[in-house]
Amino acid sequence: MLQLADDTQPLTHWSAAQAAALNRSPVRGAHRLHELDLFADDALIRLLDRHPRDKLQAFTMGTDPTRFKEWKAVEIGDATGAELMTAVARGRLWLNILNVNEAHDDFAALQDGLVEDLAPYPSDRIPGTEHLVLIISSPRAMVYFHADPTPNVFWHIRGEKRLWVYPVNNDYFVDRAAMEDIFAFVSDEDLLYLPEFDDAAMAFDMRPGEFLAWPLNSPHRVQNGDVVNVSLSAEFDTHQSRRRTLVYLANRFFSRKLHLPCRDTRETGLKSATKRFLFRAARKVGIARTQPRFDYVADTRIDATAPEGVSPLDGPVRTAFAVGDD
Repeated sequence: MLQLADDTQPLTHWSAAQAAALNRSPVRGAHRLHELDLFADDALIRLLDRHPRDKLQAFTMGTDPTRFKEWKAVEIGDATGAELMTAVARGRLWLNILNVNEAHDDFAALQDGLVEDLAPYPSDRIPGTEHLVLIISSPRAMVYFHADPTPNVFWHIRGEKRLWVYPVNNDYFVDRAAMEDIFAFVSDEDLLYLPEFDDAAMAFDMRPGEFLAWPLNSPHRVQNGDVVNVSLSAEFDTHQSRRRTLVYLANRFFSRKLHLPCRDTRETGLKSATKRFLFRAARKVGIARTQPRFDYVADTRIDATAPEGVSPLDGPVRTAFAVGDD
């Protein structure tokens, strides 16, 4: 059961203007999730001990935001929740705890509350597609410049971080072929980053009790402050996100499989609708087969006794955790 001192106030303080702007520009506001006991260390340890291991991801990274290939999976093995929290505090680690609303009743109730807060406002969101990702990350950890395939809202709960959001649907920042691979789940979400990109970015210093949302597929990156950070992300589908996914998947199929000039990313109009219809038909009859998702391969494992929270493996291993959510 969620316990707040004042249950009459919403979890997220949306205004009508913020809700209306959700997919047009970055939206920043206030929330109360940091008041919940769900995010205290002892509660997080219990959750980590119980959470399905194939829905628990661990990554480590370097210190240079231009070297995105240093983002590497870490094998979790049989590390306990307490060991994971110790490793996070010591190292440069990023934990993604996927689908927490499906595995834990308190987070299912939390999701219901977050959805209810947005219910009074018109939305393109498709009900029932929401899932929550709990994020626990190390002091000074970063997430490299990347783009997500789905919309999301990001609630910051503990610690401090800076988040940069870059212009969306701009070939200068994101190569279209790379975005097609992200939609197809055949590559990770990290993208080539140049420091001069920051001239066009909006930077947000996030503190507990603040949320941020940005337009669908906007490239972004994250840099933590000097303490352990805890955040929550809600990922979901919209009618627009499904159309855009089909457009990019269709472009990928027609240009790479059939070698047809197909790069137009418009999501409305007869041409776009026809292209999406033909791609769905090709997929239905098995011509446009879904490619296998890539594997995360680790060469380190969680080690709470190591100075950096990880120790080397004898050789690379395929991790047990999932690439994304089905």
